[in-house]
Amino acid sequence: MTRIPFEPWPKIPRVNKAMGCVITEKIDGTNAQVHISRSEESDKDDPDVIAIQEDDSIPLSMRVGSRSRWITPESDNYSFARSVKEKIDTYFALGEGTHFGEWYGLGIQHGHGMKEKRLALFNNFRWDNVSRPEGIDVVPTLYRGDYYPELINDVATKLKNEGSVLVPGWMKPEGFIVYFPEFRKSAKWTFEAQEGKWKETV
Repeated sequence: MTRIPFEPWPKIPRVNKAMGCVITEKIDGTNAQVHISRSEESDKDDPDVIAIQEDDSIPLSMRVGSRSRWITPESDNYSFARSVKEKIDTYFALGEGTHFGEWYGLGIQHGHGMKEKRLALFNNFRWDNVSRPEGIDVVPTLYRGDYYPELINDVATKLKNEGSVLVPGWMKPEGFIVYFPEFRKSAKWTFEAQEGKWKETV
């Protein structure tokens, strides 16, 4: 007879104990990603590959995507793929890996009052206070420290009163993202449609 291994229910930490979190500004744009990997011979015929960098000792291929699909300048999402292709060296400078972010600005959602489009990377653990390619932003960190019951109200009040950190002068910020490193989980809070707050992000 095969014995089924016993799996206990995991311990649930107490919320009133010190629990670290990181809160970043939620940007009102469209989800985007830049995927850079070591190039394979088949990449030359892959329609999803928008560029191959062969100058270095290790050739790299680049794909870009929206939230749900790979995109190209011919099948785009708010001109993100076209913009990447036009500034290909800048984006290759991000290095190997998948770089998720928000493509925001002119003509996207509320537009943040901007006259251009830009990419803001999500991974502030990697890019905060670190040199990064010119013209690429990082979502601003609004708070980093222990979670406490009044924290959400405190951050919301400050953001509402002072406006966007990413785009100074824009007084209609969308909200913020709360990330709990201990659980590797995120939740969002928005000023509009607040019945949706605390839905886990995908």
